[in-house]
Order: sequence, then C-alpha cells, then structure tokens
Amino acid sequence: MGTVSPGTGILAAHMNQKLESIMRRVSASPTVGTGGALGDAVDLAPPSGFGRLHPFSVKIEVGGTVASGETITVRVTAVYSDGTSSYVDKSYTATGTYYLDIGDLHELYKDGVYITKLRAQAASSETSTSATVTVEVAALLGG
Repeated sequence: MGTVSPGTGILAAHMNQKLESIMRRVSASPTVGTGGALGDAVDLAPPSGFGRLHPFSVKIEVGGTVASGETITVRVTAVYSDGTSSYVDKSYTATGTYYLDIGDLHELYKDGVYITKLRAQAASSETSTSATVTVEVAALLGG
C-alpha cells in the first residue's frame, strides 16, 4: 500500500491511494470549424476498463490568434449510457483559459444514467481562423 505518513491513518492513506487511481485528466484538441460550422468532434473518454466518467472540471483553452470580431464557440457534449446526449455551448472572443462553471456541469448530468464520455467541438464565426482549442476534463472514473 505504500508508506503511511506520521499522523495519517492507514485507512486515510489507503483511500488516498484509491482516489489517485481513479482520478484522471483527459484532453483533446478539436479542429476549429469555420463559418459558424462546428469542426469534427473529439472524444474525451475514460481509459479501457472504465465505462463511466464523472467530470468535476472542464477546462477550455483558446489559443492561437482570435481576430477582432471573431467568436470561437466550443461545444461540450455528454454522451450517456442510454445513447442520448446533451451539450453546453460556450463562446469566447479572446484567447485564454476558461472553465465550465458549476451550472454548466449541472446541465451535463442526467438522472438515471451515467456519462460514458464527453465530446468536444469548436467553431469560428469567421471563414478562416488561426484560433486553436484544447479541452481538458478532470474526472473520477467508474466501472
């Protein structure tokens, strides 16, 4: 199990080890579509052996160059165990690091099913773009 630090109980050390083994960050960079059309979707899925994803943080990095007047829209879609899905769209007019807020995450959960993966897509309002997008999810994994 590893070394137990002074003042830390064996149960606490074991629980920390278990949490570390099921917490993961997964990132992907969707191609930014142009003219308002979403680019191809990229999956943010749990590794083999895990069928559930419980996201607690979704980070969106808009990089490259966002032109004056350009809007970058990022769609994060939750795909559920029953085959249905729902999504949240966020729009940005400048490069930077952004996070889905708790209300956005709440919209991605659905009663009676679990999330099997997230999908990310991005679009630019312009006919061409130098903007890039990376989406990273921090999540607990389930069986």
